[in-house]
Amino acid sequence: MPSKSDLLNDINAMATEVGTAMEKLQANEMVTLDGIEPRIREVMEAVADLPPDDAVEMRPALVSLLEKMETFSSSLQEKIDQLRIMEADTSQNPPTPDLESTDITEDKKNLDEDVKAKD
Repeated sequence: MPSKSDLLNDINAMATEVGTAMEKLQANEMVTLDGIEPRIREVMEAVADLPPDDAVEMRPALVSLLEKMETFSSSLQEKIDQLRIMEADTSQNPPTPDLESTDITEDKKNLDEDVKAKD
């Protein structure tokens, strides 16, 4: 069984990971929190196995971690919602084609049509 100190270090490490993920999310960077859920469960189970006085001392750190997770989850959902809105807007209002075409094939096709029209 891990010591109280080891558990506290694990909780703090996970809180740091969540904080870093939050910063990346806010900066629109790729975020991964692979494997954090089972680690949180494992720590919580280990805390539950501690003597009651020791477990009570761990409560503030656990509450802080869980609050960070909830904040992260809410922020992530907001980003997902924003992306869905952007996607819906794009599908309803597709971008207009660029009138200043640099596509040589398109220019040649237009020229061919102009020549045929004059014939």
